[in-house]
Formats: sequence, structure tokens, C-alpha cells
Amino acid sequence: MGNQKATIENLVPSVKCDADVITVSMSRCLLTTLGYDYTSISINGNSSNLCNYVYEDHVNGTVFENIQTQLKEGFCGNNVTKNSSIYILSNNVHISPIQVGNIITKNPVSLNFNCTYDLTKQVSVNYTLHPISQTIYLPGVNGTGSYPLTMSAYKDPEYITQLQETDNVPIGELVYVSLNVLAVDGDLFALRTVQCVASGTDSRTGGVNLLAGGCKVDNSDIYVNVSENGVSLESRFSFSMFQFQDQTQLYLFCDVLLCDKTANCSRGPSTRSEVVVAALVLGGEIEEAP
Repeated sequence: MGNQKATIENLVPSVKCDADVITVSMSRCLLTTLGYDYTSISINGNSSNLCNYVYEDHVNGTVFENIQTQLKEGFCGNNVTKNSSIYILSNNVHISPIQVGNIITKNPVSLNFNCTYDLTKQVSVNYTLHPISQTIYLPGVNGTGSYPLTMSAYKDPEYITQLQETDNVPIGELVYVSLNVLAVDGDLFALRTVQCVASGTDSRTGGVNLLAGGCKVDNSDIYVNVSENGVSLESRFSFSMFQFQDQTQLYLFCDVLLCDKTANCSRGPSTRSEVVVAALVLGGEIEEAP
């Protein structure tokens, strides 16, 4: 900024509108210069771990603080306005001032942001009310940090239309499963799904392995395909729906871990403590194919 003194008017966040997540970025140096605590950044002042995950990024020698929100109405206070052609998501980033002792000399600041999506072109925006998904927390490499991991089931290979709680899935129909971790530096880390077991009950005991060692398990009766694993912050695989005798639902249990890209991300975990179990119940009932 040369010799000009920075003011609050200079604090304009950069907003990146992706198909499944919105990323808001701000200069750490500018925040500190203006007297604001970059570690206090949150979406809408929400103290939930899902809404205050901040991670740093380095661009041309400048450190930026990034925070993300999912494209879901109500997530961290998201507001959505939509019609048949436009989808607008709006919210704000809340930042507290730096406090020295018990002295506070500034008010917190809230910076509004929004993303507008043209639904006639951007078909991957999803605003279904009750998708089949679950969010848990994944520990970082070497036990540092904790990051939100979402496991979701989709109807299509583009991973656009999520299965709903009331959807009935015919036997033999393909189900597409995504595991995605947020607030992690994708240049340094990758998500690896080590094992996935399908069961007819809420226990993996007696279930069928779909993935083992990060690879599909060959089974002449069940189709399984791994399209992405251990190379990015998302793991994807698909399988053909099947049914256990006398059971009308299918439960998925997946062991996942966050790995360092500089290491061999294709290896299995060295200890059981490295993995976290994500579980998902496919909604509705399994039905016979017509």
C-alpha cells in the first residue's frame, strides 16, 4: 500500500465461488495491521468447529487466511435466495479485534459475502433439503488439528444429485460415494479411503468389503469402481446396489485418513489410530429392479 495508511475500507475479502464450496480469503498482514485477530475468523460468528476452520495459504510471499462454507442453506447461517434460474448464497465473516490484557479498543467486524450461480449453466449447485450425508472430524497428519469430513451418496457419475433420505434404490443401480475434507491445504495433503464395508445392519460385522487397502475388492456379484483416492482432498468410488437377506437398508462404513503428499499416500495406515470411521445409511429402502 506504499506510504498510505491501511484503513478498515481496505479490508475487502477475496471470495472464490466453486460448485460445492465457497472460500473467503484475507491477508494476515492486513488484519494484524488493522488490529484484528486472524485466529478468530469464523463464518457468521458461529463457534462450531465446522464454521471456524481457518487455514493459511501463501501467494507470492503473502500469507492469506482462508475459511470455507458449504453450499447448503442454513450451514453456518447461510442464507439462500433462489428461483428456477438463479441461486444466491450469502453470509458474513466475523473477526474479533486483537485484545491486549483486558483492554479492547475496537469493535468486531463482519464482512458480508455472496456467490451467485446461474442454474441454467452451473448444474452442480445442490440445494436439496435432506441429502444422505454425514460429517465427522478427521485428525490431521501426526495428530495435528481436526478437520470436517463429509461422506455423501449420489445418483449420478457427475456427483451432482445427492440421494435423499426417502429415495428407494433398486438392486443393481449404481451408487456414487464421495468423501471430502475441508479446510486442508490440498497442495500438501490428500484424503485416502483405506477400507469400506457394506452391511445390512448398523454394525460392520458380517458385512462385505467394497474397498480394502485403498483398492476395490474384486467380487463377481458386486460391481465396484474407484475413480479417485489418495490424490486430492476428495475420495470417490461407486458400487452396484445389493441387498442382505431380510434387510431393507444398506449401511456403509469407511476407514479414512489424511496423508502427507510428500510420503507414499498409496500405502495403508501404520496404526489403527491413524484412521477415522465414516458411516452412512442409504435412505429409503432397497427395492427390486423392474
